[in-house]
Amino acid sequence: QSLAVLKHLSWVKESLRNKEISLIGISGNHDKTAQEEVFAYPNLLNDNLFKIVDETHIEDLGTVRVSFMSYYPEDGSCRDKIERLVSELKSNKKKGVKETLICHQGYNGGLSHKNATSNKELPIEILEFFDTVLIGHYHNKNKIENDFDTDIWYTGSTHTSNYGEDNDKGFTILYDDGSIEFRNSIFPKYETIKVELSDINGKWMKEIKNHIKDSGNNVRLII
Repeated sequence: QSLAVLKHLSWVKESLRNKEISLIGISGNHDKTAQEEVFAYPNLLNDNLFKIVDETHIEDLGTVRVSFMSYYPEDGSCRDKIERLVSELKSNKKKGVKETLICHQGYNGGLSHKNATSNKELPIEILEFFDTVLIGHYHNKNKIENDFDTDIWYTGSTHTSNYGEDNDKGFTILYDDGSIEFRNSIFPKYETIKVELSDINGKWMKEIKNHIKDSGNNVRLII
C-alpha cells in the first residue's frame, strides 16, 4: 500500500481512540507482498485499539457471532483455513446465534459479468454454515445466489475508482440481530455520456459543462 493509505489508516485509528470504538481489520490481497505470509502492511498499526487479523478471528457479540478472515490464495491455503474455522465454530455452536463471516476472497459467482467463473475461485458451498457472508475483493456490490439460504454479498468498495465500475458504492452495516443495511457514500461518480456528433452544438456544450461543474462527476464523453 502507498504511504498515503497508511497515513490515512493511522488517522482513522487516532480519530477513534477517544470514542470507545474499536477497529478490527482483515488484510486483502493488495495488503501483502507475499500472499501466503501472515504479515501485511496494516500490521504496522496493530495494537489493542486496532486489531489486524493474521488468519482468522472470532468475535462473540451475543446474538451474532462474527468471524473474520484475512486474504489467503484461493488455490493455496485459503480453503483449509475456512474449513478449520467452520470446524471450530461447529464445536461451540450456540442456538439462536447468527453466524456471520467477513472475508476477502474470490468465490464463484462473485463477478457479475457472464463467464466470470474461474477455476481459481472458491466454491460457495464452503460457506453453507454461515447465515451471512460479507466479502471484499471485488469492487462492485453483488449478491451471490445459492441453494442453501446463506446471504452472500460482495459489499463493494467505498467509492468508484474508474469507468469500469458502477457507482453503487458505500458501507454495509451489520446489526446485532444479524440483519444488514447498505448505505451509499458520497464521492465524485464516474459517468459516461454517449452522443452523436450531429447532436453537438453550442447549447449542448454549455449544458454538459454546467452538468460537469454542478455534479462534480468524472465525465467521459463518447462521440
